[in-house]
Amino acid sequence: MSEKNKDVRPITNEKDCKMMLKYLKNAHQLGIRDYVIFKLGMSCVLRVSDLIHLKYDDVYTPTGQVKKKLIINEIKTGKRKEMPLVHVANDLIEYKRVLDAFIDNQPATYMKPLSSKEKETVGRGKNAREILKNDKWLFPSTQHPTQHISINTFYKSITNAKNALGFERIGTHTPRKTGAYLYYRGGFDDVLADKGMQPRNDIALAMTVLNHSSEKSTLHYLGLEQENLDRMISENSAFDINI
Repeated sequence: MSEKNKDVRPITNEKDCKMMLKYLKNAHQLGIRDYVIFKLGMSCVLRVSDLIHLKYDDVYTPTGQVKKKLIINEIKTGKRKEMPLVHVANDLIEYKRVLDAFIDNQPATYMKPLSSKEKETVGRGKNAREILKNDKWLFPSTQHPTQHISINTFYKSITNAKNALGFERIGTHTPRKTGAYLYYRGGFDDVLADKGMQPRNDIALAMTVLNHSSEKSTLHYLGLEQENLDRMISENSAFDINI
């Protein structure tokens, strides 16, 4: 599976986003896992590679509460990422009940591999590092609970939803792109239109949450290069020559 050459875009309307989330949550017995992956990826603007490698204690305190913030080092870039969990806290509370029940229902052998010193390499090149496998994954595989969900498994879930809902240009990057789009615009397009509000188009905020270093990279990532060009051209009064 590869989305490298595919034109994956953000979801720009709240109606479509709700349809996507509802489908994921109800798709199978542990559908809430895929639903939370999407919501967390959207609210914290995370790549799927970072999402699948999250541990249980990345979001939950030792007493079982949802942490105020998620703090990680991005696997791809090695950059520190710190994002509040306020927009997904209730979902994580609901998910914890389901996840705890899922883990408790596993055979006693489930805990054995978690006490090992086995490691996994994440990241590439200078950003490659080893992490222990001896903690609970936040998003475990249903078939192999001691392993985290794979990118391919989440891709299949997203693809099933896309096909069932008739959506286009949806992929594993969609949650992250959708979150960045919301920070850029200030809301979903349909919600802003209903409220009679103009988009903020806050490129600096979008760059920050994406950890990008240039406006061009952010606009390209969100598929907004042409829209931004059109806006700048239309706002340029130099061509308004009357004789």
